[in-house]
Amino acid sequence: MAWLYPLTSSSAGINLSLSSNDDVFVSSGITLSASGGAAIFGLGGGHSIIVAGSLASDYLTLLLLGSAGVDSGNTVEVTATGQVWSQGPAAIAIVSMATAVTNDGYVRADFGNGVSLNGMGAGICHVTNAGKILAGQNAVNRDALSTERLDLNNTGYIKGVLAAYQTNNALAVDRIQNTGTMVGEIRLGRGDDLYNGVYGHHLTGVIDGGDGADQIYDGAEGNSIAGGNGNDILRGYGGNDLLSGGTGIDTLDGGTGNDVIQGGSEADLLIGRLGADDLYGGSGADRFIFSQLSDSTVSATGRDDILDFSHLQGDRIDLSPLDARLDLAGNQAFGFIGAQAFTGAAGQIRFQIASGQTYVYGDVNGDKIADFAVHVAGAVSLVASDFIF
Repeated sequence: MAWLYPLTSSSAGINLSLSSNDDVFVSSGITLSASGGAAIFGLGGGHSIIVAGSLASDYLTLLLLGSAGVDSGNTVEVTATGQVWSQGPAAIAIVSMATAVTNDGYVRADFGNGVSLNGMGAGICHVTNAGKILAGQNAVNRDALSTERLDLNNTGYIKGVLAAYQTNNALAVDRIQNTGTMVGEIRLGRGDDLYNGVYGHHLTGVIDGGDGADQIYDGAEGNSIAGGNGNDILRGYGGNDLLSGGTGIDTLDGGTGNDVIQGGSEADLLIGRLGADDLYGGSGADRFIFSQLSDSTVSATGRDDILDFSHLQGDRIDLSPLDARLDLAGNQAFGFIGAQAFTGAAGQIRFQIASGQTYVYGDVNGDKIADFAVHVAGAVSLVASDFIF
């Protein structure tokens, strides 16, 4: 292993070509630029590249080309003073396993991908970003043959014109922790993926889980989240979100905000929570779950709408998390009284059809006044078996 320290700025076809296991430190104030080739090019694995200066190319600016299923251990660090700029296919492109890319500086690809990785194996590759990654195509890109897991931890700024993160339908598993800003779509591909943006992130774009049993936890913004195939968990948290389950048995949790929640072709779980949510179960025996009185209020400003309730498909309104009687300890079950008026006993559920629409009302304190309500589209003669108490 030999460390190379370029001492002067230079320009060439391929500026710096590495021998086996060579490492490079580009100091602040040093610029390596290339035309028709990479500013730094290396074969195999085991290379460590530290960029505190600048790299530029009209091609793949920093290219480490190993065997996707054989070579491993390539690492790239762009420090706070470092810049990697490309006017070609990618700013940083690495083909090897167990890759690690850390960016505290500035990575920019005007027409291509910011960071492009391809690793075939059972290991994990890492992208850690506290700086900026800007791309004319995908900011962070996984090639179609990638099989190893990729962990992306973003506390900085990532923007892609086509996508902030793209897996090109790879079978690999993606794990994204985003407490920074990501602008552009997030396409998670075909693995059992995780996107966690709960803690103070900003996201502009659609999150597409693709195939696989995905877990997607959105944050304070109002975003569109698509589960795709597989048994997914989608959680909107803050904002007015659009959650679409796709195929599979999905759990769709809107969080706060006025959300639109759409199940798919299987037996999905739909949880609106706070706000006036629109709930579409789709086909399959869906459950519409209410766990707090505030999940669906008597006032239309906070009342949920179940827009496709179906006896035939076996849909059910699940009120079992609610305590039906505030005067007793524990979690008491509701009693269904059909279309009758409240009698003054706590813990009653009734329905009413008015102007061709159905409303479910619950009284938890026995004052004959509804404490929560749910709207069910159309004139639906509800029966006790339509509920879970």
